[in-house]
Amino acid sequence: MTTKKKRLAQEVAKAVGAGKAVALETVDFNDPNRPKTCQFLRTFGTATEMKRDQLQKFLRGTVTTPDDFVQRGWCSEEKKVFTRTHPLDFAREWSGKHRRQLSGFLS
Repeated sequence: MTTKKKRLAQEVAKAVGAGKAVALETVDFNDPNRPKTCQFLRTFGTATEMKRDQLQKFLRGTVTTPDDFVQRGWCSEEKKVFTRTHPLDFAREWSGKHRRQLSGFLS
């Protein structure tokens, strides 16, 4: 005999699909044509700044240039050092603009 607590847990698990296989879309980081957002996040990682030569070496062999990141407002260059834009500042820049433009801009 199952208790009310166990039945409730089973019903919740069934409702959310617990235990079922899920197909997730993944990104091939070795693909030079992957989205620029992916390249940017992989390039900078947790670093807040990167020297120009280091960034250019990292992007060698891809279709992306450091200027692509600067033009999108994701980082800025000063004295041969690229500094990542703080996400909150980036979000404030887009405040009030249409989301459709933002999603196209981030791909």
